[in-house]
Amino acid sequence: MIRVRNRGLLAAVLIFSSTSLWAADFVDVTNRSPLLVKGRPGAFADYDNDGWTDLMIKRQTNDYVLLHNEGDFRFVDSRRRLPAFVTDGIGGDNQIGIFADYDNDGDQDLFAPGNSFAGLPDALLQNDHGIFVDVLETSGLTEAIPYFGLAATWLDFDSDGYVDLYASRADPTAASSTLSQLHRNLGDGSFVDATQSSGLPANILPYTGHATVALYAGDLTSDGRPDLVIGSWILPPAKLFVQNEDGTFQDQTVGSGFATDGWLAGIAAGDIDGDGDIDLFHATSDRADSATSQAGLVSQSLLLLNLGDGQFLDVTASAGLTNLGRENSGPWFSDGDGDGDLDLFLDSPRLLFSNHGDGSFEAEPFNGVSWSEGKAGRSLAAADLDRDGDEDYWFGGTEEQVDTETEEVAQIQTDASLLQNDTSGANWLAVELVGTRSNRDGIGARAIVVTGGNRQRREVIGGTGFDQSDRVVVFGLGSASFADHLEIRWPSGIVDEIDAVPAGGRVRVIEGSGVAHRAPPTTWVSAPPLAIDAGQTLAWDLGVRPSLFDSLSTVIRVAADLSDLGGPAEALFNPDGDGNFRWQGNFKVIGAGPTSLDVLIEQETSLGPYWTRLSRTIEVTMAPTAVLETQLSTMPGESALGANYPNPFNSGTVIPFALETAGQAELHIFDLLGQRVATLISGFREAGTYQLHWDATDDAHRPLASGTYFYRLLT
Repeated sequence: MIRVRNRGLLAAVLIFSSTSLWAADFVDVTNRSPLLVKGRPGAFADYDNDGWTDLMIKRQTNDYVLLHNEGDFRFVDSRRRLPAFVTDGIGGDNQIGIFADYDNDGDQDLFAPGNSFAGLPDALLQNDHGIFVDVLETSGLTEAIPYFGLAATWLDFDSDGYVDLYASRADPTAASSTLSQLHRNLGDGSFVDATQSSGLPANILPYTGHATVALYAGDLTSDGRPDLVIGSWILPPAKLFVQNEDGTFQDQTVGSGFATDGWLAGIAAGDIDGDGDIDLFHATSDRADSATSQAGLVSQSLLLLNLGDGQFLDVTASAGLTNLGRENSGPWFSDGDGDGDLDLFLDSPRLLFSNHGDGSFEAEPFNGVSWSEGKAGRSLAAADLDRDGDEDYWFGGTEEQVDTETEEVAQIQTDASLLQNDTSGANWLAVELVGTRSNRDGIGARAIVVTGGNRQRREVIGGTGFDQSDRVVVFGLGSASFADHLEIRWPSGIVDEIDAVPAGGRVRVIEGSGVAHRAPPTTWVSAPPLAIDAGQTLAWDLGVRPSLFDSLSTVIRVAADLSDLGGPAEALFNPDGDGNFRWQGNFKVIGAGPTSLDVLIEQETSLGPYWTRLSRTIEVTMAPTAVLETQLSTMPGESALGANYPNPFNSGTVIPFALETAGQAELHIFDLLGQRVATLISGFREAGTYQLHWDATDDAHRPLASGTYFYRLLT
């Protein structure tokens, strides 16, 4: 074991009290980004390295939507950065892609489960400066068997410095329905099946139609090796596999105090009692098993205290959690009020249980949020989206489900919710980990903060099945103005120890450095406007302040492609001597609808090249004479795009269309070469019937040449 220690100057000694003096307050910010409303599972990651955590969701229409965080809980549509077959919808309705830097190049890549029955394979997407490219065919992850993608998680089970992938797939038509595989990352962009050699069974769930939905890969025995928890949607119960010294896994479900007799629909992991061990919460569903004709077992969710050495104790009753009901999912441990104790959040039903620090939990209201009774989903993910030191929460929605035998509604549709945690008063520390000998994301690392008499432990994990929370770990410090001690235990065995870390910011710890480097976000110092009119000539003054990756980093290039707006394809920014970079110029604005202005920042760091993409979405509006939009009073039964009239036309034509539900909509005109020549609408529209009166001009308001054109509606 290698220890790197940095002793800071202790300026004061503050006694930390675990009794909470702060109440968690929340603000529902879902409607600031209309695309969020119909979301189901979610995954958080900073895909463009700008310091702001982004969000990917799968909507009830089964399509993936990548949402860029532009600050103030404003998330904008970034689907253009994903391949079309991913945004069109792959996999099942509850499955979500999971992010990780599997190639250790400093950016977040993505694995998305597929559905071969629908002709949609898995997707392994490599991040190329913010654009995701599918590399599945050369990865070794292709499957010859028919399958339906289920849950997946990242872990480095062999501690070779590259994250491996555990993926569960099912064939609902076969008796042996589930093929769960552990894919070893070879470090060259390819994977091999290591299921058999690792001692894991491929067919964990032996009944037709069963599904693995809850996964946890983390160190439950404090030996530095990841163990594996696998939960089923129906029966049999969850499985616990503990990793041996030789890298193989052993089933220790029986005799460990771990076993449960109900479905495991979700799992939360965290050190709730401050003893250094990872405790577990089993979110259990209790339903009939249609595949085996077994009645649903009388079961409840369980809080399991880790006693060490792979043994668990059921403390559900003493913790005050016996009245949760029989339908729970989407659990997550998070310090919602910043007092240093991990609280329990649930998406089904949407509940918050505050940890009193004495082993007991108490139901608390979501202060500031009015939710209708029974509102519930199946996915919960957390991230500090506004960088204020507390985690914010994504509650995934559900769709209406009908019992096929009784034809009764079994589950009412629930919209998704994004909650801003607006707790104030408590101090905090956020820690971002960067591996060198360990994997780049630090998955499997343990971060420990000691403040006064309080000791907190967080573990970096690679997803929990239905969702993925951000890997930046957040510690509530209460009234303490600094953390007495920060310790990072890496999967490689290296231990970084840093004393006297000031509160109130995010730090980056690079493995083996012994330094907590301040990590502010990259910011605009002179930002472009949020909305501009096409056709006007603007004097542009753009300024950015790059966040240096580490103390040895040097910015080598800052440039923007402004061609979508009518400017130069390569606008080079110049340093101003104060850490900022600027570009000034004049050009006439073209285009229509949301247009992304991207600034690419390239650095040379102690770990090699590193990039950041700072983006701002600008709404380019057209002159009001180009398109006249009319909403009619009739409500459609389905979304549709009608035939334009008159056709042929000279000076103008009318294009009718209908939207069954409210949401984002775009209508584009294309020429015979497939080039987009005009955008007639782009943005949120209410459900209804519409007529567009178009004057046959392009996005720059120039008359189009005579010919044949096509139009397309996107919703």
